[in-house]
Amino acid sequence: MIQILLWKKKQLMALAFVFAPHVVEKFEKCMSQQFFVDNEELLPHLIDYFEEKWIGRSTRKYIRRPLIFNLTLWY
Repeated sequence: MIQILLWKKKQLMALAFVFAPHVVEKFEKCMSQQFFVDNEELLPHLIDYFEEKWIGRSTRKYIRRPLIFNLTLWY
C-alpha cells in the first residue's frame, strides 16, 4: 500500500511538467483513478494541497478559483 501511495504521489508531482493548459484536465484524470476514488478519505490533505496551490479549488458551479500565481510561472 505504501509503495502504491508513493507512486500516486509522484504522479501528482509530475503535474509540474504538464503543459499549463492541460494541468487541470490531468489532475482530474488522476483523481478519477480507482486508487484516489477508493482512498479519498485517507488523502484529503494531499488533495487539498494540490487544489489550493496548483490548480485552484473547485467551486459549487465547478469553476476553479484563480490561483495566486499563474501556472505559466512554472516554466
